[in-house]
Amino acid sequence: MSDLGVFLGGEGANELGSYAGPRSYHDEEQPGVLTTLLRRVRPTGWHVVGATKWSRIRKLRARGPSPTEERNVRALILDAKEAKADVLAFTRDSDGDQTRERDIERTIFAHEAAKEPPHLIAAVAVPVLEAWLLALSGERGTEQLSKAAAQARFENEHHFGKATEMVVEYVKQADLTLVPDDAQGLARWLARADTVFAVAASASTDN
Repeated sequence: MSDLGVFLGGEGANELGSYAGPRSYHDEEQPGVLTTLLRRVRPTGWHVVGATKWSRIRKLRARGPSPTEERNVRALILDAKEAKADVLAFTRDSDGDQTRERDIERTIFAHEAAKEPPHLIAAVAVPVLEAWLLALSGERGTEQLSKAAAQARFENEHHFGKATEMVVEYVKQADLTLVPDDAQGLARWLARADTVFAVAASASTDN
């Protein structure tokens, strides 16, 4: 069985590591949070085939009144398909925008219902990635924080904010069993990772 190909999508270096930069700088030895979490769920049997930073997502021509974030997710899916990825793993900060969260989740469910490749490991970070990081240490109520409060609390408690290597090390050491049930976005992402890797690996074996 060949390794599964995983395509990444995220806000920046903390999510994507070296994959937030130009292709010539991509290095699996310099991961971000998404790759690190994926390795926690399934250490082997897959590799990263590419990535798109959210601000660099191509602009698809709208077909009717489709929301911007729906088009962004569909553009990411297209990038993953063109990279021949089996799996697209991404997250997007809500930044307190409930409409953004709703539109992205609706697009994820529509893609899952269509049963088309690639498999999706995806969820919205409410309100930002730092809330997920706080939840990894068992902190409750992180989705009720504002963007600024989540970022400030994480930096104050752990004394690093945007230092990707330190964030990655923090995620490596986190006890995933401590994630509280009210960290719904993170819990959903991890559950999808567990399910998708099992399903995708099975499909790869069958083929």
